[in-house]
Amino acid sequence: PWGAVLADGGDAPGVTLVDLDLDAVAAARARIPALTHDRAFTLA
Repeated sequence: PWGAVLADGGDAPGVTLVDLDLDAVAAARARIPALTHDRAFTLA
């Protein structure tokens, strides 16, 4: 949500490779509180 487009594959099928800054990914994930609401899935 706070990132930038690193590559645009267009409308045709294909493969696009990019290098990610994993520190920036971790920082963005830390700003999303819903990711901490995870709980174990159980069937009753």
